[in-house]
Amino acid sequence: MFTSLTLSVLSAILPIVLAQDSGSGYVQGLIEQLNNIGHTEAANLLTRVNSSGTAPWLSQLQNGSYTVFVPDNAALSNLPSNVSSNDTLVSDFLSYHFVYGDFRNTSDNGTGSGGSGPSAPGLLGGIYPNSTIGRSLLNSSEFVQLEGNKSQVLAWSRLGTDGNITLLNQNDITVYNGSTYENLFLNSINGVIIPPGNLATSLNTTNATSFLNFTEQVIEVGSNGTNVTALDFLNNTRGFTLFVPDNTAFETAQLSEFQSNQTALMALLGNHILNGTTQYSPDFENATASGFPANYTTASGETLSVSSNTSGLFLQNQNGSSAQITRPNILLENGVYHIISNVLVETDSNPAQASAA
Repeated sequence: MFTSLTLSVLSAILPIVLAQDSGSGYVQGLIEQLNNIGHTEAANLLTRVNSSGTAPWLSQLQNGSYTVFVPDNAALSNLPSNVSSNDTLVSDFLSYHFVYGDFRNTSDNGTGSGGSGPSAPGLLGGIYPNSTIGRSLLNSSEFVQLEGNKSQVLAWSRLGTDGNITLLNQNDITVYNGSTYENLFLNSINGVIIPPGNLATSLNTTNATSFLNFTEQVIEVGSNGTNVTALDFLNNTRGFTLFVPDNTAFETAQLSEFQSNQTALMALLGNHILNGTTQYSPDFENATASGFPANYTTASGETLSVSSNTSGLFLQNQNGSSAQITRPNILLENGVYHIISNVLVETDSNPAQASAA
């Protein structure tokens, strides 16, 4: 006969066991579906991290809707050995391929993702530079240091009206097919999506070398009270939006008068930064959808206005300097930057406003 204590223990444990069985069955069904559509390498990796217990995020997939980017077998066979040999890193990399929400294009004819026919769902995506941003499941502190413990995002766009969807900030990764599994929208891709790195590496990759040199010349006070370069300061900041003038903009800007004035240089750089928040291009588009500019307070405490029209997104400061965002949504492990067409020359600062922002 069961005692009351035994019954109470069973009543506490049974729902957990049932939930685990339900989650395990769901994941097993996903693995079978991946095998059925030819993604055997992805199925093998999911089986591995599910068995090793290094992917707790798998248990949440049966709740809500998700869009999944599934690398093909050739891509996963070239996964770096330092990643493929480590279950935790494999789990982290896989989690970056799962995005909250259903990004199916309901008006698509089935070929918007390079699909194989009218029945294949298409991925929602604007024509570049318009981008779609999706919040992924990657939230490992080894790869992500965004504000508020937010998980990392993915950005994608369509390169031309008839072009396939391309993952931005990656090495030519395109979406070529779509399918579904229960509440998951599966998109086949021809590469492995790599989590974003730090600012210095990214500025070199995007050839924003003039701005990189600039950040190494500006001196800031670090969190421990010592002087550090602005580059090091930004690398240790959790969440920021940066507007990066391209090399041509730096060449044409008249900045020589500020070279020996660290106060002016700090203010100038700070007026290209929004502290404590990652603002992607869709955020700016939503903020200006009414037709009126949206105002933001920079890290130097000055007002920066963002406006939009059919030509794109534009910035203007109180000094009258303006620029267009020419390359949006370059993702970083701890923020985002947008390349702009001009230097926003403004050396005023308002520390009180900056602190309140």
